[in-house]
Amino acid sequence: GLEDDDEPLAFPLPNSQAKLLRSVAEKAPFGKGLDTVLDETVRKAWQIDAGKVHFLDPDQWQSTLQSIVSDCVSSLGMSGIQKENVRANLYKMLLYEPGGFFKKHRDTEKEPGMFGTLI
Repeated sequence: GLEDDDEPLAFPLPNSQAKLLRSVAEKAPFGKGLDTVLDETVRKAWQIDAGKVHFLDPDQWQSTLQSIVSDCVSSLGMSGIQKENVRANLYKMLLYEPGGFFKKHRDTEKEPGMFGTLI
């Protein structure tokens, strides 16, 4: 759900909830070198800050997320201490409407040691 809204999001996302998300979102910029730019010929999407997103059952969310991360790092051939040190952090929630896109790119590092984005 979103901050100050107790209605859980359904999947697939119904139009009514997509409209609600868009009403609290802002256009999603992207990093270009040291700059953050907004260019809808490169990225056409909306973003919601992680601080506005909450989970009805945070423990279940963390358990599910950790399971996904574990599968991902195993698929990358990581093991032992490497695997134990990988974590996923919610940075923002993205909303891509019909026709939305993000051209092929390399993500800007959001935190030291970041090596990928989980979508």
